[in-house]
Amino acid sequence: MKTTTTLKFSSLPKTYNGLVALKVPRPIHDRTAYDNAVEIVHALADFKLNRDQEDYLELMAKLVEDYERATLAEPAPVSSIDTVKFLWPTMA
Repeated sequence: MKTTTTLKFSSLPKTYNGLVALKVPRPIHDRTAYDNAVEIVHALADFKLNRDQEDYLELMAKLVEDYERATLAEPAPVSSIDTVKFLWPTMA
């Protein structure tokens, strides 16, 4: 049985070096590394951060964004008429 832990902001290090010791910022190449990086981003998001935490969050978020851009498909474009039909369903 796999156990999962959820990071809590209160348990995260307050220094950049401490955060790096927890999760070294590296380019993301697989789903596991992506999930780990996203967990840290979520744990830091929406809190008042010190400068070290802000810098670390910015870097981790950039790594997540780069991975998503490289691996997730772009959504298909939606035609104008489909947009209108979605916004005004009684037209259909």
